[in-house]
Amino acid sequence: MTKSPSISVIMPAFNAAAYVKAAIESVLDQTLRDFELIVIDDGSTDRTGELLGNFDDSRIQVIRHELNAGLIAGLNEGIEASRGRYIARMDADDICEPTRFQRQIDCLEKNPEIGVLGTAIRVIDELGRPGAAFVMPATPTDVEWAMPMLCPLAHPSVMMRTELVRRAGGYSPAALHAEDYDLWCRLSRLTQVANLREPLMRVRKHAASVTSTLRHTHVDAAAMVAKAEVDRRLNQDVPVHAIRCMRSWGQTDSGYAMEAVSILRSLLEKLRSSRSVASTKTASRDASIRIAYLTRYVTGIERIQTLRAAHNADAFVGAAIVHKSIQRLMPKATRNLIG
Repeated sequence: MTKSPSISVIMPAFNAAAYVKAAIESVLDQTLRDFELIVIDDGSTDRTGELLGNFDDSRIQVIRHELNAGLIAGLNEGIEASRGRYIARMDADDICEPTRFQRQIDCLEKNPEIGVLGTAIRVIDELGRPGAAFVMPATPTDVEWAMPMLCPLAHPSVMMRTELVRRAGGYSPAALHAEDYDLWCRLSRLTQVANLREPLMRVRKHAASVTSTLRHTHVDAAAMVAKAEVDRRLNQDVPVHAIRCMRSWGQTDSGYAMEAVSILRSLLEKLRSSRSVASTKTASRDASIRIAYLTRYVTGIERIQTLRAAHNADAFVGAAIVHKSIQRLMPKATRNLIG
């Protein structure tokens, strides 16, 4: 029997002819060679199948669908077929940096308490030209805090322990368009989740990418996943509109601003009760900024209460925000008196 590889790379591909060759080559060029690459050709009608057939490498396994079954079905089929101790995600239009697998497996081997590990990413365009780099929350505590606020892992960058993914039940069809975010929430109840700060993935953004074509659907689905996570942590039923308010840096409903402040305070108190002060510094700073941001949607005594909550979350950040707010809101003569 053939020896099982250390890593099973799962790559769904649907009409990916424009980019799939470069994506596969970036996997084959990894400095760590002990992997299998499972490509799910999900009913492609372009040249994807032909391009896949041009690769002559025993590590590549192609699963072909006559009809498009969808991303979740393909990912779960890949999980079922995986033989490695670890599963690495990969999209058919992205590029791995050569040391990605080695860097991730080294970290996971040294830190058995971590079961899910992503990386920072660099965005590229249709022609592969580099854009902005995004560093995700790195430590398990920072990821835990960020989980209800945003999806704290870049899906194509993730490596995870196969046994844990299977125990969590894989990707849920009930979380369509936020299936990765939902899986991270469920896995975080079984293991620690972290990110490497190095941008080890080049993630392609183009007009045909799912995140571009279904942005509003993603936002709605993610809000429901975040609500379920907050409900579980706080053991209460919170309004989804308050969750949207808490997560948003754009326009929001002022009627839910104070509820969002209350949720942020409760989440921070819960985190602080189970973690060291030093490990929650980033969470405290983020909570203070988010709470202070919500002051723009309230007035009078509620604004004072919100500023006080921002100060209580992080005294240094809160004091700066309060000072700036007073300068902006009070007459010039009064501002001169307080410096």
